[in-house]
Amino acid sequence: LVMILLLKREKPSLKIYLFGDDHQLLPVDSVQIKSFEADLYFEICGNNRMRLTKNMRSDDKMITVALDTYENECIDRKIFSKPYKGKIIKHLCYSNRMRKDINNMRMEEERPPNAKWIEYVVPPTKSADPEKTEKEPLPQSIYCYEGLPIQCYVNDKKRELFNGAVTNIKSINQDSFLTEDGKTFKLKDFHKYFVCAYALTVHKAQGQSFNFKFAIHETNIMDKRLLYTALTRATDLKNIVIK
Repeated sequence: LVMILLLKREKPSLKIYLFGDDHQLLPVDSVQIKSFEADLYFEICGNNRMRLTKNMRSDDKMITVALDTYENECIDRKIFSKPYKGKIIKHLCYSNRMRKDINNMRMEEERPPNAKWIEYVVPPTKSADPEKTEKEPLPQSIYCYEGLPIQCYVNDKKRELFNGAVTNIKSINQDSFLTEDGKTFKLKDFHKYFVCAYALTVHKAQGQSFNFKFAIHETNIMDKRLLYTALTRATDLKNIVIK
């Protein structure tokens, strides 16, 4: 944002448009400005601001529940108390550990006998301090098979890969796989670019819309922004299952 501001000051005639929902998650590892009311945003946008009042992703009931959850900083479980025993397409979590556990469970349920095992070896710790805890790595060992949902976790302009993009594996052969968006990769390179995506962290789900049944886990340790972001992935309140 600071770089954009400097560019705007250098070229005042430049038109810059910023879009967002200030109830959702804040940027990771960047300057965090907690309100769209901040002077910095106004200067970047030439002191113009428009608040959109029509929610295009879902109906008014859905957004009302999400806003109430944000204000109260907790989910009203009575709204989601009806038991559901059908198939859940996607799972949203707070932690990478829970995400991996659910992915392992779903792969065991869905993998065919000919699924290819791709092991992930955790790299040696980079820290010389044994007391320092390393971040949980994003990849995990997987079974690779047709229909496996995957998510890209890097940006690679040459390969036209974008962090957060979700697709499925369309087909596999002896040493490579084809994604549903038409890209081919070596099996040995899977962990360079992708993770299994039956389950996602809420951070990685931001920007997506779900018009199918999905479950939200670990709500007891989510703050109001995580809860709001998780709930507003839904196009219909009836698609949400709280675990």
